[in-house]
Amino acid sequence: MKNIFTFIAATAFVILLMTIEGQTQTPFYQTIRGDINSRAGNVHSGNQVRTSFFNYGFIGRRSGRADDFGGEWRSTPVTNTLETSA
Repeated sequence: MKNIFTFIAATAFVILLMTIEGQTQTPFYQTIRGDINSRAGNVHSGNQVRTSFFNYGFIGRRSGRADDFGGEWRSTPVTNTLETSA
C-alpha cells in the first residue's frame, strides 16, 4: 500500500512540474518569426507567364510601378531554335 501511495504522489508531482514548465515556455511559433517590417518581392517569369510576388502573401500588381506585373501572358509564341532541318 505504501508503494502505491509513493507512486501516485511521484506521478502527481511530475505532472505538476510538467504543467508549470509548459506555462512558462514561449510558444515555438513566436520564436521562429522574422521581422514583420522586412518586406521582399520578386518576379516569377516562366512558361510564358510573368507575375510579381511578395513574401507577405501578395501576388500580382502592388502599385503602378513599371517593375510590378499583375500577370502577363506572352502573346507571341517562342520559336524553337534547336530544331534541325532534315
